[in-house]
Amino acid sequence: MTERGDNFCYNAFTGLDVNQRGSLRPCCKFDLQSMPAFNISDGVEKYTNSKFVKRLQKQFLDNKRPDGCSRCWDDEDAGLESKRQIDYNNNKDFLDTLELSKDGYSIVGIAFNNLCNLACRICGPWASSTWVAEERKGAILNWSSNEQTFLDLYENTKDAKLLEIVGGEPFLKNFDEHKEYLKLFVESGQAKDTHIHYVTNGTVFPDETFTNLWKEFEHVDITLSIDDTGKRFEYNRYPANWEEVYSNIKQFQKLSSEEQNIEISLSFTVSAFTIYYAGDFVNWCEAEGLPQPWFGVVSLRDYYHPSVHNDIIKQKIEDKLMLSDNVDVHKLKDFLYKDKSAMDIFNNGDSLFKGYIDRLDKKRGQLFSETFPELVA
Repeated sequence: MTERGDNFCYNAFTGLDVNQRGSLRPCCKFDLQSMPAFNISDGVEKYTNSKFVKRLQKQFLDNKRPDGCSRCWDDEDAGLESKRQIDYNNNKDFLDTLELSKDGYSIVGIAFNNLCNLACRICGPWASSTWVAEERKGAILNWSSNEQTFLDLYENTKDAKLLEIVGGEPFLKNFDEHKEYLKLFVESGQAKDTHIHYVTNGTVFPDETFTNLWKEFEHVDITLSIDDTGKRFEYNRYPANWEEVYSNIKQFQKLSSEEQNIEISLSFTVSAFTIYYAGDFVNWCEAEGLPQPWFGVVSLRDYYHPSVHNDIIKQKIEDKLMLSDNVDVHKLKDFLYKDKSAMDIFNNGDSLFKGYIDRLDKKRGQLFSETFPELVA
C-alpha cells in the first residue's frame, strides 16, 4: 500500500476514535477487548502517550498484523476493501506528507452520544437509546455534554483533516455538541481543509444549520447505512418506515446534486439477514442512481454472522450470490464459512440465532419466516 509496508495503517499514528461511551482507540474498527481501557474523561493525552499506542505503532512499522485490527484483516482476506485501505486510498495526498511523530490527530472518529431513534437488529444499547428503552438496560450516554471533556477533544483534534461522525443518529435535533464542534472548525478556518464523513440511518434529513455549516468544509460524504429495502429494511432497522427513508434518500441525492462538496455513499452490513439479498440490493442501487454500497460484515452480534446458517441455507445463499453480475457480491460467500471468532459460537449458532429472532419477533410484532422466506429451511 505504501513504502512503509503492505500492512501499514496510519490510524495507529494519526487516528483517534471516541465511541459512545467515550472510550478511545485508534479507529472505530479496532477491538476494544484487545487493548487497555482509555476514556476521554481522563484526557486524550493519557491515551496518546500510552505504552499501548507506542507498541501498536511499532507493530505496524515492523509490518505486522496486530490482533486488534482483525476486522480489517478479515475484510481484506475476503477480498473486500477494509477501513484501513479506504482511509489510505481516500486520503493519501495528506497522509503521505505527515511526520508521524509530530503532526497529531488527522483522522478523528466521534460518536458524541448514543441518542438514536432506531433499535436495529445488529445494534444494541451501547449505540442506541431506543435499544436502552426497549431492553430497559444500559444508559443514555452523552460524554460530550461535559464542557471540559468537549474542549479537551477539540484542542487535541482541531487540526484534523478527516472527521468521521457517527451515532446514535448524528442528525437528531435534540443535542448541540455536534454542531458546536463543527462551528469551532469554521471559526478557526480549519474547515476549508477538512473532510467530514457521516454514517446515518437515513431516517432524519439534516436541518439548515448542518447544511449551512457544511458549505464551509472542503468535502462532506454522507454514508447511508442501508442494507435492504421495503419490509426487510423495516425488520432490520426497527421501527423505521421505508417510505420515509426512501423520501430522505431522494432528498440526499438532491442535496448532493446541488452542492459540489457533498456526496452520498452507502454502507451494507453483511449479516445472516441480508447476505442472500446483496445482489438484489446492488441492482436496486444502480436503478436508483446510487453508488455501489461498501460491504462490511456484522460485528458485536456474532449470532447474526452469515456463517450462523445451516449448510442447506448456506448453499442456497451461495448459489444466489453467484447469480449476481457483481464481483464484490460473489466475494461475500467467503463470510458464510468464515471463522470470525470462536467456532463454538457457531456450532450452536443456528439455535442461538433463532432464539434471538423469536424473542424480538414477539416483542416487536414481527415474523422472520414471513419477511425472509428464502432463509427458512
